[in-house]
Amino acid sequence: MSPHKQLENGVRFLLRHQDLDGAWRDFQLRPGRSDAWTTAFIGLRLASCARGNSRGPVRRALLAAAGFLRTAREPHGGWAYNWRCPADADSTACVILFLNTLSATVEPKDYAALARFQLAEGGFATYRFGNAGHDWCKAHPEVTATALRALAQFLPADHFRIQSGLRWLTDHAARACAPYWWLSPHYLAIEMERLRRIIPSAPRIEPEDGEHPECCFGLALQLEGTGLNRSGRPNR
Repeated sequence: MSPHKQLENGVRFLLRHQDLDGAWRDFQLRPGRSDAWTTAFIGLRLASCARGNSRGPVRRALLAAAGFLRTAREPHGGWAYNWRCPADADSTACVILFLNTLSATVEPKDYAALARFQLAEGGFATYRFGNAGHDWCKAHPEVTATALRALAQFLPADHFRIQSGLRWLTDHAARACAPYWWLSPHYLAIEMERLRRIIPSAPRIEPEDGEHPECCFGLALQLEGTGLNRSGRPNR
């Protein structure tokens, strides 16, 4: 089967599994399934398939996803894992990036909500609640890289929030080639490379060659990272 046919099959699979409200849901964890992050993550990958096909099924699916995300926005801005959870940096950043890809409205309060996850040292935590010593409330490289990409849509590159985040990444990313939230080291490498395309001064991460990816998501990340480095045209 040709790569083009494989891509078409993958797109059709995703379109079939979009819920009626426009969301894509996955990760059956204790709070339930993820909706905002999953919808934005899949939407970002599908967005490139809609180019030149503005009236096609992919474009309609993306607009439906944007409609869901507008309803899922937290009252004070930002997005959460799902309605049972408080807003988090990763979901908020991914949704901002996705909506910007569609030229959909991102409100200033959404950027403000994302900025509140930046810690004093410059990195971004996923959550800011409960015990500040909990790992979820500490800064992590992949969350920081995605948050900076999203904030760079609103803030100039020389803004202190962008610069302090870059300094933190430079100090910490090289020591943590694997991201906190994912088993695959390619997730962080991809996010860092995308950030570098927006802000060239961001550090580069090269994932070490390891064992075969542990799942289809890990394999997809590995392939995406390979294609990103070859094409030089990352999706934003």
